[in-house]
Amino acid sequence: MDEAAKAMQADVANLNDAIQSASQADRISAMATRVAISAEQGEWAEAEKLQLQLLDHQRDVLGVDHAHSIAAASVAAALYNEQEKWNEAEILQLDILEKRRMMLGEDHHDTICAAANLASTYHMQGNWKEARNLRLKILEKRQRILGENHPLTVLAAESLDSTHRAPKEVEAARRLILLLTTAVEEAERLSLGVAIDLNSDSSAHPS
Repeated sequence: MDEAAKAMQADVANLNDAIQSASQADRISAMATRVAISAEQGEWAEAEKLQLQLLDHQRDVLGVDHAHSIAAASVAAALYNEQEKWNEAEILQLDILEKRRMMLGEDHHDTICAAANLASTYHMQGNWKEARNLRLKILEKRQRILGENHPLTVLAAESLDSTHRAPKEVEAARRLILLLTTAVEEAERLSLGVAIDLNSDSSAHPS
């Protein structure tokens, strides 16, 4: 095969690769659009199913450590949280955080955001200790990297404060529910007692 033929063969191979890449990009874009539409309509189960398909596709094509694959996993975790599937979200977010740390370092913005997402899941699970410890580390990093008055630092401080307050608020709500339940039961008991007394009076004094 002469040089011209080899060059033509190489050009054809490059063109095929470009066409395949464009086709993959179109497919990924179409899948992401379907996920967004389902989520916008509140069809969380359908959005989750589509996003998991997209995640598998991204991992197969790009690899599990590719930035786009990690981003797809983050969206899947968010969809889990929308459906209160905290354990599934936690598993994904732990993996995302580990990959971010390994690839970008502890202090990278994306790593800190991954930690913040995981802390939010811990908070929603009622895992106050883990949420508090992680949010404290996030706040310290934000203060050191961005300064005390940066909006992200302020947000980190507010998130940590909400985790400090949450157990007390949950306990207060539990006590209120218990009090209301007891009050309802007492009212029903008194109402039943009055009804019994009225029936007794009617039986004792027939018309």
